[in-house]
Amino acid sequence: MRKRRCRDYHRGNSIEIKELWKEASPMRRAFTFIILGVVLLAVVLVGTIIVGLRSLAKDNRPAPAASSVAQKYVDPAHRFAMTIPAGCRVDRHDGEATVFRCGQTWPSAPITYSYATVTVRPGGNRQSDLQLLVNHLVAGWQNLKLLENDRKAKLHGRPARVMFASGTDPRGLESNVEIVAAVSAGQWYALSYASPKLQWGYDSHAYLKPMLAGFRPT
Repeated sequence: MRKRRCRDYHRGNSIEIKELWKEASPMRRAFTFIILGVVLLAVVLVGTIIVGLRSLAKDNRPAPAASSVAQKYVDPAHRFAMTIPAGCRVDRHDGEATVFRCGQTWPSAPITYSYATVTVRPGGNRQSDLQLLVNHLVAGWQNLKLLENDRKAKLHGRPARVMFASGTDPRGLESNVEIVAAVSAGQWYALSYASPKLQWGYDSHAYLKPMLAGFRPT
């Protein structure tokens, strides 16, 4: 008897709901369809945005690094040898300096790579010689602010001097630059490294430190 009453109760409710839907005004039903349409449109819009973001992320993937492993580099004039970390390559070379380009280049920001420059110049262990070398290495920088000067360090076991500064590099980027210089056999050996400020923490650890550790005059 109880089961029959339950069936009758549910059947009655079903009939009442159907009757209420039939009796609903055309305006209310139209409003319901509008709400459903808005929800469907929102779903389609969100899906389109997600697809667009995935496509943008794919287009902005970094270009492949120059090398996936560290390599040894020997100066063509046999003045020095050093370790080129993974992700770095020789960018250009002249009689006085060798420039290495490091880091990933993004299509949306193609100039955000960092670069290291090794310069070899004749000179004695004089402050004036070092100042001339530093001025040469930061030529083209604007609003250069010296953050650390003449800090003592070692470059392949030789006493070295360190200068650390920030400013606008020749590319127009707010960057940091560190210059480590030492004298060996009557010549100045200087390794300068410049990187955009936002990348300095990672770049200096991934690229500058291995270069300094693997550098040696020959």
